[in-house]
Amino acid sequence: MHGLSLGEFFWNFAQAQNYDFAANQAKAGQVSVVSDRLGCGSSDKPEENSICVGSRADIAHQIAQVAANSFGDIDGLIVIGYADRVQSQLRKDNAAYAAQVCASGGLRVIGGAGLAGYAPFGPPEGAAAALFDSVEPAVQSAAVQLLTIDPCGDTASFAAAVAVDLVNVPSIDVPVLIIAGGSDALFPVPAGPAQASLSTGAASVD
Repeated sequence: MHGLSLGEFFWNFAQAQNYDFAANQAKAGQVSVVSDRLGCGSSDKPEENSICVGSRADIAHQIAQVAANSFGDIDGLIVIGYADRVQSQLRKDNAAYAAQVCASGGLRVIGGAGLAGYAPFGPPEGAAAALFDSVEPAVQSAAVQLLTIDPCGDTASFAAAVAVDLVNVPSIDVPVLIIAGGSDALFPVPAGPAQASLSTGAASVD
């Protein structure tokens, strides 16, 4: 699943050599399911407040419903570039920018009868710095052109989602893998260890 302002392209990035995660995994014999989250990219564009972080979790589970029904629920969890407690000032500033855009009615999105109520995750320069600060300039330039705008319900529900996470992450009992960049612009060190420390019920944490 991709994050704010991103899309399926994040995992299927064919604009630069060796950046296509799903293709590389396929070559290694591993299947990936990637999609545009509801409201992003080629997916339907619902009314802005009909989407929240909680409904996103429900949708993610529905996408894997056949696998879940056939083989039980998840066998493990990988958390990539995210932490509930440690967030940079840039992440907070970008979120505040999105909230301000939403408070003024939001931007109009193509599709879904041209509904308003969407916002980018920060101003253009903020989004680039937040999401692609340590990649090659050509890759950053190509990726920035693909950024989406998010339903305002995402922004409005984020704080509540973090609160729910802090209560429920300890109940996850499968193995957990935390992947955190040493120079992540949104979730800087010590975000990875801080998130790992929440997984007190996990079978293992790496």
